[in-house]
Amino acid sequence: MEQEQSLLVDHGFQILRVLGQGGFGRVYQIFNEKFGVIAAKIMKEDDFDFGKWQTGIRLTKNALNPFVLKYIESFQTKDYAVILMEYANMGGLDSLITSNKDIPMPLIRVIMKQILEGLRLMHEKGLIHRDIKEQNILLHSPFKSGRVILKICDFGLVKSQKNIDQSTLVSVVGTLPYQPPELILGNEDGEYIKEDARADIWAAGIILHWLLTHSFPFKSPTLQAINQFMIRKTLTRPESVKDNIAWDLITKLLTFDRKDRISSSDALNHLFFAGDQAKREISPLSIQLAQAAQQSIQRGDRNITQYDADPSFSLHINDIRQFVNRDPEAEMAQIQQQRKISTPAQPPQSNPKQFSSSQASNNFISTPIMSTLEPNRQITLPQSQPQSTFTGGLQEPNSYIPILPFPDDVKIDKDIFTCRPGKISTILFDPVINKGIVRIEILNVKDLDVQFSLNIDFTLF
Repeated sequence: MEQEQSLLVDHGFQILRVLGQGGFGRVYQIFNEKFGVIAAKIMKEDDFDFGKWQTGIRLTKNALNPFVLKYIESFQTKDYAVILMEYANMGGLDSLITSNKDIPMPLIRVIMKQILEGLRLMHEKGLIHRDIKEQNILLHSPFKSGRVILKICDFGLVKSQKNIDQSTLVSVVGTLPYQPPELILGNEDGEYIKEDARADIWAAGIILHWLLTHSFPFKSPTLQAINQFMIRKTLTRPESVKDNIAWDLITKLLTFDRKDRISSSDALNHLFFAGDQAKREISPLSIQLAQAAQQSIQRGDRNITQYDADPSFSLHINDIRQFVNRDPEAEMAQIQQQRKISTPAQPPQSNPKQFSSSQASNNFISTPIMSTLEPNRQITLPQSQPQSTFTGGLQEPNSYIPILPFPDDVKIDKDIFTCRPGKISTILFDPVINKGIVRIEILNVKDLDVQFSLNIDFTLF
């Protein structure tokens, strides 16, 4: 981890925080004057197979798809590959589902419309994502725009349909509960089938089912339960789904025979999106956003897209804040204060660098799952180190989390959050507090200098 951080610093980036970690790399929130606040994914060079990315890089170059995460540039060293990408500041779509709150149908409609349009634009270019799921769809609110745009990310499994005949027959890739019957069961003879865009459509149907019911369409996300569901070919309508039009769309997205499964283009023309009810249920906030975008277009604002000016695609940040406790403007103000950034970070505009002269650059590439600090991590502290406690002035603490204030000699299991000595970055605290964790233990608070953006009083003793 220290080598990764040194690599970023040597290339002129300030490290703001760790955003997430997966099996093939760690992701940082970083800043420099050229790009503003962005994300950097670092993986070991041996783990980075450019062949898996090459198709997506070639086919998405210069493509106008606002519903995918923007790739900025990349560079390699002997040991690491670094991918710089747009930072999505509202977390992941999975946070809406895990909130366990009923999501209004108009909000579900806009979310699914953005997802399906993003897939349609990909599929038109001959791309298959192959790992569509809530965790790979991020939420981003451009600075002071008031709107939220969904961003499809993690393109490590992208494949070209144009080259499909040159590929080997596929076994299950991606995430099991989101895989279609043809990739899990194969054809009637039990043979594996070559994938196409309809695999992404099935995954979109699983997401819609989740948004409506907070559950999978099968009993559990185990291979046995999924196999039984697919062998029986029975999609049971939950009692909670009252909307006939919404259920009809689910059945078309989750059609077991892929030959009969709806396309992304046809799905967007379904009554769920194009009917009178859909038009009536467009929220006033969405209409206001679209009208403001139309005025911006008339003034020559090139950052506004045709989708921003369409109320049926417009998602207001206040509608998302019912489920996601994130404040991008407060976060940016905090970063400006702590890192002395003179101007707000704008959406990155750059000319992507190439890995080599034979490899094309792209606008879309993998990104982190926006995970934050988790409770109950074990901290090993030398006995000579003092220990103090930070206790929130709220109600009884409903959770407890040790947090790392950057001393080299304090480690959280597997060195996930080992950092250099220095002042505590309060950005680490906000996601924890937002989750309702109001008691935080601080170790080695010699250099403590904390100013919370939230109105929460803490006492150090």
